[in-house]
Amino acid sequence: MNTIYHELFKAIHQGKWLTIEYQNSHGEITRYWIAVMDLDIKERRLRVQGFHLTKHTLIQTSIYLDQIITLKVVEGTIAEVNERLIQDIYENPGKYRQIFPDSVNLKILDYLLECHRLDQTPFVKQNTLLSHFDQDVFINEEATLSKPQFLQVVSFLIHQGQPSPISSQAMLLQSLALNVISIPYDQGLYVLAYRRLDFDVSKRRFRLGPLTFLRENNLDGIKVSIRQFLSPSDYWLLDEKEPDLELIRDKITERTGKGVDDLPHLLLLENLFSFDLSKEYEAINQMANADRLSYPLKAFFGQLLQSPASTKAVPLLLTHRNLNRDQLLAMQSALTKTLTYVQGPPGTGKTTLIVQTIITCFTHKKRVLFSSNNNHPLDAVYQQFEKLKYHNQAMPLPILRLGNAEVMDKTLDHIGELIQSALKVKVLKEVLKRKLENRFEETKQLYYLLANYQKILDIKERLKTIEELLNQNEQFHFHMELQHQREVLKKKLSRLGEVRDEVLLDLLPKDQNDFFQYLYKMRAGEPTVLTVG
Repeated sequence: MNTIYHELFKAIHQGKWLTIEYQNSHGEITRYWIAVMDLDIKERRLRVQGFHLTKHTLIQTSIYLDQIITLKVVEGTIAEVNERLIQDIYENPGKYRQIFPDSVNLKILDYLLECHRLDQTPFVKQNTLLSHFDQDVFINEEATLSKPQFLQVVSFLIHQGQPSPISSQAMLLQSLALNVISIPYDQGLYVLAYRRLDFDVSKRRFRLGPLTFLRENNLDGIKVSIRQFLSPSDYWLLDEKEPDLELIRDKITERTGKGVDDLPHLLLLENLFSFDLSKEYEAINQMANADRLSYPLKAFFGQLLQSPASTKAVPLLLTHRNLNRDQLLAMQSALTKTLTYVQGPPGTGKTTLIVQTIITCFTHKKRVLFSSNNNHPLDAVYQQFEKLKYHNQAMPLPILRLGNAEVMDKTLDHIGELIQSALKVKVLKEVLKRKLENRFEETKQLYYLLANYQKILDIKERLKTIEELLNQNEQFHFHMELQHQREVLKKKLSRLGEVRDEVLLDLLPKDQNDFFQYLYKMRAGEPTVLTVG
């Protein structure tokens, strides 16, 4: 993936504006900012909102990928995210392979790069004051800019946003912030506390992030620590959930004899990395495109895991209807997946689940081996099968309970009795087969609802994890990404609705006597052996 497509991918997924050099059909080269609204991969065309950097006007237009000369994310900006496009890229990677050859892996690498970024201590490259602007203008963490303020921010980003000259092995990432507490220093401004800013270009407003403290800073190559301005006994003030900023200012003034700078400076922060991971990630992408990934990298991206072949949906046929949606979901998984793991404390219905799954397997002529490392679950399942009867006749479901010689003798005698009993049963195979086939539409709907229920469970688990991460981490960009993911998942959850037990059970056979007749006669005609031991 070349740099242009990489930056485009980031802008689409992270909601960022891009600065672009573009050659039109007349050969003229123009430079402006764009926010991607949609992507037509067949026409290789972007539908964008464009911001003219000279005329300061917003327009909606289309541009072609092949006429882009340069493209780069404008750090500190935010744009509206097209969730439908992101979902389409995720669900149909082959459709976008010509520009995003490995979109899932690229998202992983971008996430790791962002984590690496958050681990670094930023420093202030430039600062400026906006006229008639301070923290009090924010309402619900947002502030609308006047036209002069807006143009000043744009100019600040254009002229000051060029990365500082650094070693070819290093990398700089920039962001905007609002000063809260700074300390004047010989080499510049030591920013102790700031709030990140996201610049919404189309709506001409700032979005304010959480308060962040910097315990050390880099001023003109000199590392400066908070120890020079605040007593160690007062460090706890920086760890409070709602820090007392006035008290912190007083403590700094008391220790240094100097005042602090709490003017609302617009800050351009830079994160300096001694090693440019983006180059390493680009090399990994190139190896992936050429199918030359090493085995550790293939394993990391899950390429060594072979997906099991899909199994045809089969009707769930139960001896009773006292199962809930979680048990039905586990049954469906056991019948269609290579491996299913079910966990639950005593009394949650694991034995019932096992018996009903085996019954369904019997009905569809699947071979079953049930084993355990102790006797209790074996006996529990065996006893439930022994209780199955049709018109007071034992079900011809031969169970071989392996054990000592005495147990084996009893088992063989029981099998003989069942076979003799089964030979006397008149079996109408075609009638029974049609009864099973008539369950196709109900089964299709049942599996569809169970698949939705699985998605609901997955989304709820992810939402729970996101809430825990939000409570544990206060990094601004990490917070913004998590909040964005949370809203996307909540919308998906709302679209899926609710899957209730009674709706699922209504799609199962209602005539239990009819099923018992089917189970008895079909198995009498073709006895199946279940081995327990």
